Amino acid sequence: VSTMNGRTGYWLRKLVPGTVQLIVPHVASASGTPGPNLTKPDGADWAVAIVARQGERAAEPIFVGAAPVAAGEWNALDFARAPEPPGAHVSLYLPKRDWGRMSGDYVREFQPQAESMTWEFVAQAAEIPGEAVLEFHGFDLPAATRLWLTDLKDGWTREVRAGDVVSFAATLGGRRFRLLAAGGPQPAGTPLADALRYVYPNPFGRSSGLAFALAQPGRIRVGIYDVQGRRVRQLERVGLQAGEHVLVWDGLDAEGREAPSGVYLARYQVGGKEGTARLVKL
Repeated sequence: VSTMNGRTGYWLRKLVPGTVQLIVPHVASASGTPGPNLTKPDGADWAVAIVARQGERAAEPIFVGAAPVAAGEWNALDFARAPEPPGAHVSLYLPKRDWGRMSGDYVREFQPQAESMTWEFVAQAAEIPGEAVLEFHGFDLPAATRLWLTDLKDGWTREVRAGDVVSFAATLGGRRFRLLAAGGPQPAGTPLADALRYVYPNPFGRSSGLAFALAQPGRIRVGIYDVQGRRVRQLERVGLQAGEHVLVWDGLDAEGREAPSGVYLARYQVGGKEGTARLVKL
């Protein structure tokens, strides 16, 4: 970075031995506290910025798009990812393992304009199990170009537009996605169906997440029961958009007490579908 914004944390990686003195001159801001720098990078023809968020945490945005650069070569528009800070954080990056000495994780990658262009990226959330979102921002996209997002774990594909927010289950190891910018033949999207996709972790110690797919805007309701059929906890989320959502059971009963170890049944209603899942608390 060439400018350090106020009320923003930065990490410095020192590459030489001994003491280093860092002097940052003060420059007053006329516009107050800035948010993420969501502007088209200089030299790009068009760009898409993606931001990952979980609660109040947000990752450094990644930028992809088209620019007049040599095919298959590293260029000045491609930025490497900064070192990871310690502790729980949200991260978003483009893994590049085929760039020789420039291999690593990147936050910007631009390609020559083509009829079909793809990028793969990884989103890692801070709280697991849980739910996070991807926000999409577009800058000067050609009118004929459409964007398609594919989840490389679950295999679904959906069209995304600038301004869209896509929710996903936060899992260990992160979620890997592919973004396709297509100006010619378009892929087929994957229709969503109301379903419980998975329960994780299971067995669990402290908390377990139930990841659902919701075909239409609506609500998800889960009742947690013990093996005697007594309801231990009721969980519900309303006003949800279509997509992937997670309900997290923190292992507590309705009175806020720790539920004992054992087998529990989760009876769920997601859109127009009902079912039961088995959970084991250790």
